[in-house]
Amino acid sequence: METIEDQTLDQLASSGDDQPITQEHRDWMNAQIEETLAKKARGEIEYTPLDQVRREFGLDAS
Repeated sequence: METIEDQTLDQLASSGDDQPITQEHRDWMNAQIEETLAKKARGEIEYTPLDQVRREFGLDAS
């Protein structure tokens, strides 16, 4: 997996308390992402659009 260096990505992936992301946490996040993408590639999971999820839970999807 390639490393993406982007300040916005770092902000979105942060805990929100202005603390830096530790390398250990970044490695854990990357492993979770890779595992999820591998499951998708194997057909074990599929993408569900947000609007569909909102409708299923009775939330306003407008």
